[in-house]
Amino acid sequence: MTSGDGFVHLHVHSSFSMIDGGSSISELVQTAVGIGQPAIGLTDHGVVNGLFDFWKTCRQTGIQPVLGLEAYVTPETDRRDTSPISWDPTPRRRRNPDDVGGNGRVTHLSLWAETDEGLENMFSMSSAANLEGRVGRYPRMDRELLSRYAAGLICGSGCPSGAIQTRLRLGQFDDALRMAGDLQDIFGRGNFFVEIMDHGLEMERRVRSGLLEIARKLDAPMVATADVHYASPAARIAQEMRMCIEAGDSWNNPSRFRLYGERYHILSGYEMRSLFADIPEACDNTLLIAERCRAGFHPQAEGSLMPTHNYCPEESAASALRRMVEAGADRLHGAMTDDIRKRMEQELYAIGLVHAEEYLLAVADMKQQLEESGYVFADSEGRAWASLVCHALGITQTNPMELGMSAGRFINGRNPKFPVVTLRDESGIAPLALKVLRERYGEGHVAPTVEYVKYGLAKAIRAVSGALGQQHDASSGAEAIGDWMHDERLRGVADRIAQFPQRRFVREGSIVLSARPLSGFTSLIQQVDGTVAVAFDSHTCAELGLPRVNILGSTALARSKNKRQFDTLF
Repeated sequence: MTSGDGFVHLHVHSSFSMIDGGSSISELVQTAVGIGQPAIGLTDHGVVNGLFDFWKTCRQTGIQPVLGLEAYVTPETDRRDTSPISWDPTPRRRRNPDDVGGNGRVTHLSLWAETDEGLENMFSMSSAANLEGRVGRYPRMDRELLSRYAAGLICGSGCPSGAIQTRLRLGQFDDALRMAGDLQDIFGRGNFFVEIMDHGLEMERRVRSGLLEIARKLDAPMVATADVHYASPAARIAQEMRMCIEAGDSWNNPSRFRLYGERYHILSGYEMRSLFADIPEACDNTLLIAERCRAGFHPQAEGSLMPTHNYCPEESAASALRRMVEAGADRLHGAMTDDIRKRMEQELYAIGLVHAEEYLLAVADMKQQLEESGYVFADSEGRAWASLVCHALGITQTNPMELGMSAGRFINGRNPKFPVVTLRDESGIAPLALKVLRERYGEGHVAPTVEYVKYGLAKAIRAVSGALGQQHDASSGAEAIGDWMHDERLRGVADRIAQFPQRRFVREGSIVLSARPLSGFTSLIQQVDGTVAVAFDSHTCAELGLPRVNILGSTALARSKNKRQFDTLF
């Protein structure tokens, strides 16, 4: 990558920044590609949930992805300490707006993964921040986590809410210099960049000379960033409307929650270099960071990362599966006929090709334990219904041979795919299944997935009209938007917001298993109610090689005191 008019946007928020992101990942990437930029970063607020989609989209369009995170960091306190902090020495009735953000609990820091080790460390830090440092909606890191997981990461001093900028606004240069030096010590000389922005804000102008002086004193490189929250100027109103909706504010409130200033979109290299003409190296360094950051994901066949259980030394999962299937077939059918033997061998061969033996044993064991505790299952769904092996293990109750179902409907030896078992059971049993699987493989190796729900047009119309102080029924149709949005610029706002994620929820019945600790592989998140899940949805997990068990509730089933007795093998 060369300089000239070249520039790379490294500080970028997508719609996965749920409060203030105003463009989809695809729109951001396509905009950068359209103006000929060689790379683009993604640094969503406190989350890594969009990084895989971002990486895939960049790879498909031929642009270099820079995987990052705008981290929430404590104000020099332990991540478990939720006490509010003030750095303002002057007593006053109202909190100084220049003081520590998040009501005294949060500062900001930019992180970019240079290597695969750095990406894993970013996930590990994100996991610990969610599980140990969360305050409200802020998953917070602290100095101990930054020090422990610094390898392979590049650090920027962040936006105006960064600790260094906060100290400078309060007139505490020595403290700002000390904190910058500490970050340089943690990440290493050449891996800590003094980040500088210009959105026409007075608060940015006040700290500019201080940032330049800190960079000079520490001999630290500078990097110019735009705090990108939407792809183009046309998307600004939708982004502001989203902030208004998420804050429960009124569009007509002159002091509503919003981004003040300008240029929060993807600017050309020429525009960025014009803003920072006095420090061209700050723009050059965006290209340098992008060149260095080659971290990425490594998709593999679903099920490749299935964990293993401890069997006795002379028995593998494959031999254990064969033994249990043969015993089950004898018990269920009375004798091992040639047809049963042929079908069993056909399925076991295909199962072996995708190494799914351990997976099926785990599902069968989990199901049996829950049945022995008094829970009732309906017959399994999906491809497992066509499996004689699953029938012999007790995973299904239906004999596929009696129904004339071929083994190929379960798993095909010519083109085998890892089997995903879907169980239908009592509503609410999924947490118990999760507990059984965690006891088998360990707490950090089993977790449910998350899913994002988009606004959709009906909810978007209601949300926008509510923010505008009007009551409208979505049944009036999207055409009605133009009637009650008098400003021509607002006509497409609801359509855009309809594509934004509205909320994230945990799919308790979509459980993934991993041979590697999930905290450093996909990151773990914690919902406000305390539920822990992986940061990615089930489709992403499958692409990364994680096997999945689906547990679906059934209102037709209830806890049975007189439990039906199933044939079991354990």
